[in-house]
Amino acid sequence: MKDVYIKSAAFLESSKDEFLSDGVTGFHYEFLSLKFMASLIHNDVCREFHNLTVNPTIGTSKVLSLGPIILKLFEANLWYSQVGNKKLRELAESRGMLEFMENKLKEMKLIRPSRIEKYAGIRNKLVGHYDDQIVKMLQELGATQSDNFFDDIEMMVRYSQEWLQALRSIGKLEVPENGI
Repeated sequence: MKDVYIKSAAFLESSKDEFLSDGVTGFHYEFLSLKFMASLIHNDVCREFHNLTVNPTIGTSKVLSLGPIILKLFEANLWYSQVGNKKLRELAESRGMLEFMENKLKEMKLIRPSRIEKYAGIRNKLVGHYDDQIVKMLQELGATQSDNFFDDIEMMVRYSQEWLQALRSIGKLEVPENGI
């Protein structure tokens, strides 16, 4: 995971530099804006996952340490499903690649809404908005969701990588015959 995190950090920096460069307008601006946002989200999730793996804790502290990445997973999923995918389709359509992009998005696996919704009620409470139900939430999270949780993190990392590859194909203005 460390290598993925370091690569995501470098990619985020280059995406930021491209996005903030002078003279970026029109399609290129929209493309770089999406690239920057997706790079930021990818790095955010990778960083939190890396932090979990290099800073092991035990017991309740371990479960509590899941809070920041639960928030990131929920918000990343929300951005892709409500903003990112819509804008990706719009860019693809402007380049005559909408059918390709629709097929690509169907192939890619975003966390199922039923799974991500399980995190909705606890995402803020585990990152500083505590209430009197925190002990119960920690027990439930620790007992029932750990396997699915790490699957969901890996799924989001893969999705964000594939999403960036799909965006790159629009920038190249070519529909790859055998994927990206």
